[in-house]
Amino acid sequence: MPEPVAPSSTVPELLREIRERALAGSVPWSALLDASRETAAIIAAGQVSTGAAEMFLLDTAAAMGLDPNSQRVRWTIARGLRVRAGLPVVTVNDGRHLREWSEDALAAVRAGNAHKPRVFTRGGELVRVKRTDEGRWMVDRPTEHGLRGELERAADFVNPPKEEGEEPFPVAPPMDVVRDVRSLPEFPGIPPLDGIVTSPRVRPDGTILSRPGYDAGTRLYLVPDAPMVEVPENPSRDNARDAARFIAEELLGDFPFVSPADRANAIAFALSIVARPAIAGAVPVAVFDARSGQGSGKSLLLRTLCYVACGTEPPLSAIPGDEAEWRKTITAALLRGGEVFPFDNATETIESGTFANAITSPVFEDRILGASRRVELPVRCCWAITGNRTGFGGDMARRVYPIELDAACERPEDREGFRHPDLMEWVRANRPALLRALLIMARAWWAAGCPAPAVKTWGSFESFVRVVGGILEHAGVPGFLANRAEFRDAANESRHEWAAFLAALHKCFHERPRPVAEFTTKSVVEEVGLLGELFAALPGDLHDAYERRRGFAQRLGIMLGKGVGRIVGGYRLEDAGRDSDTKGRKFRVGRAGPGAAPAGGGLPGAPGTSGDFSNSPHVGLFFLNGTELAESPEAPRSPGNEAEAER
Repeated sequence: MPEPVAPSSTVPELLREIRERALAGSVPWSALLDASRETAAIIAAGQVSTGAAEMFLLDTAAAMGLDPNSQRVRWTIARGLRVRAGLPVVTVNDGRHLREWSEDALAAVRAGNAHKPRVFTRGGELVRVKRTDEGRWMVDRPTEHGLRGELERAADFVNPPKEEGEEPFPVAPPMDVVRDVRSLPEFPGIPPLDGIVTSPRVRPDGTILSRPGYDAGTRLYLVPDAPMVEVPENPSRDNARDAARFIAEELLGDFPFVSPADRANAIAFALSIVARPAIAGAVPVAVFDARSGQGSGKSLLLRTLCYVACGTEPPLSAIPGDEAEWRKTITAALLRGGEVFPFDNATETIESGTFANAITSPVFEDRILGASRRVELPVRCCWAITGNRTGFGGDMARRVYPIELDAACERPEDREGFRHPDLMEWVRANRPALLRALLIMARAWWAAGCPAPAVKTWGSFESFVRVVGGILEHAGVPGFLANRAEFRDAANESRHEWAAFLAALHKCFHERPRPVAEFTTKSVVEEVGLLGELFAALPGDLHDAYERRRGFAQRLGIMLGKGVGRIVGGYRLEDAGRDSDTKGRKFRVGRAGPGAAPAGGGLPGAPGTSGDFSNSPHVGLFFLNGTELAESPEAPRSPGNEAEAER
């Protein structure tokens, strides 16, 4: 681009000189382009407006015998006036193959990304960072026209000159090139994007991500929402304790936590967001639960913690109604690339295989809504649910940790005497100090060498426990995850239902006046038809099937078959072979535990019985679909496999 002109030069004289040189040029198109570039220097110096310069150049083109209304004249002027310089040139329609044009276009995108990346890959597609009308940042999958605009800003696309001496003619990126680039199976040299963050984050090596823009180490794009906070390089343990005390007393002091464990878990939720890049694996779901019902402050607690960590209050989603809705909701959320995805106001038992899979999987795969393509998305977010006495079915119960509140009054919303009457206003004013406190806690743990916490590991969430538990323990915050087992058992409704059902089966067939230890699906159906205790103890899904009068026997048989080996509430469901007459499958229920009598009358612990397994060290418990199961007696547990057992 020409050097800016001296302020002392007069604009009319410069424009007259530019016009004279253009009229004297031997090639009109080249002369017009040169005149436009010279005029761009005058615009850059602030001596003439862009509009006035464009009118001058159109008059110059007319004086040169060119049609000022033609598209080619306007393209040439626009190209010359472009303030930016140094863009690569991609020549198209020059007799080469489409693949070569696409390679040049992608090379231009890579060149444009070298200084400040703006185009990324995510889920096997090209994406970019975009801001919504509400001020939130999101990952955007550009349409064909959107990608065309990105290519236009990465390079000058031109047609070759028609005549010798002419300048190449500017054109928009051909749609064939746009579609070909968009459909490529891979994009070498284009950086991958895991998500967007708006505040400093802790890298895997313990350093703080604070530089705006793309960070190759974490594959995150930082868009600061406020001035960066200063964090000491090597804070002491006392610094960490002071920071934790500030969070616990000033931010969380007004919340009626049930126990110190709930307060520790609340701080853990905020830390899991701030230190998410440093947590290698999955992060469990934080359940903000209120024993005293509406008005206890669970949603406010979630909003404040998210605001401290992210700078914005998260959009709260309703609990999806079925698996299809779960898939659509999770896919849409992961496509946006946000940090926290909270589900608000759970009123029914939450049971979703799709959600359970998304929580523990490093990559979530699903079909794009409205398209036939499938997409793989990295799961690097944190999850949260709010509810009152929230229940979990299936395999969800072992994927959550509680943050329980209890206002201990009839109308929690009428409470007074808070330390901060308008908590959100106080949080907005003090957010830098609160965020800095979380970062100091994290940095202090890394500065101390990342000492391992004493808290028991958690299958599928080992890195979460090690990192967050280590930070909390080093900062002197007690109780992390101490209430998880109790909450899991209380919230796992399917486990309680099966415990009652197995007890009813044992009483019906084993404890009756004339005991029949073994039973078939048919005999259970007959007993249920009497509408007695066994009918009352049916698990919810079996009860629904019975009420509909459709498929009850079949579903019962399937569930009994899947339940073989379960030990729930001290009872164990066993396979008893086949009926000699009907060839149907037989079952029996016996007690499991010290001193239990075998279901079939054999010796305790004998093969095929449900007697006392307490002397068999190879029998352990694990969870499947939220229900405790026993390991096979034929498969001894290998040493050091306690974490795997809980999985």
